[in-house]
Amino acid sequence: MQVRINQAKVFPLDTEALNDRINRLGLKRQFLASALQVSEMTVNRWVNGKTRNIRTVHLKALADILNCEPSDLVRLKACGSPTTVLQRHILKLLIEDEKFSKLAVEEEYDLLEANLEISFNTQFDGRLRYEIFYHLAVCNYKRERPQRAIEWLDEMLSEASTIQDETLLFKAEQLRAAMYCLQGKFRLAERGFERLLRDLDPHMDGGLQYLIFSNFGYLKFCQSDYTRAWDLLQSALDCLDGEDTSIKTRLNLCATYRLLTEIAVIRADMGNVQDFLAKLRGLVQQIAHRYTEYRIQLFDCDV
Repeated sequence: MQVRINQAKVFPLDTEALNDRINRLGLKRQFLASALQVSEMTVNRWVNGKTRNIRTVHLKALADILNCEPSDLVRLKACGSPTTVLQRHILKLLIEDEKFSKLAVEEEYDLLEANLEISFNTQFDGRLRYEIFYHLAVCNYKRERPQRAIEWLDEMLSEASTIQDETLLFKAEQLRAAMYCLQGKFRLAERGFERLLRDLDPHMDGGLQYLIFSNFGYLKFCQSDYTRAWDLLQSALDCLDGEDTSIKTRLNLCATYRLLTEIAVIRADMGNVQDFLAKLRGLVQQIAHRYTEYRIQLFDCDV
């Protein structure tokens, strides 16, 4: 049976077959990491079975080094199989029940990414396919892997002409601009945000508008353009109606008030500093999860 490598993003790795070939050839993990241009930790996770799936580009290169076919290194029965119950369950949590934010806070990233990536060996298409692209990008954003997040977003946006959901497209483009900002590619990020603001529909979901304004505000803050940053962050707050009490929204508000506090400190605007600090402490007390103590330390300004 030949695996159709080009039709999938990842494949279930056969750890036993991989170890057998590595040992027969007497190859060192450090050599494999260098040849594949990945970290030695990544190779260790493949060999130890801690990473059960392997991306197409790495599978092809690994097969070349081990002098075998890609299909010799994957579990054939898992390829092209019907979507598993677990995958369906994960997707239901992410998309249908909109519980991704809760899972993200609890950092179930390895489980999420593994099951979403392997889903490309099945028959997901249409909106569901693009939702998977987007959530994979978010997973990597949460794991501080901006380049990989951008790769998933670029993959998705390369098919933008076939995506009818304008909101999903805006979310993807907003996230890509935010990723450019994290990478220090401020010019690319600014172009993205300016384009989004130019095309912004005032009737669009307030939460999405908030993300665009707040992330653009963070970019201008990084560029020391505090006046523009202040205006954008204030516009972000105006996008929220005050009725959303989710953990995700509260965490986002913490980040916004934190930036506004820093700008107020720079301006020596002590009235706003105290006001923002009070709001920050109130929000932190409302966030009931295991990162509460961390958040209190993070947002405790010494002014």
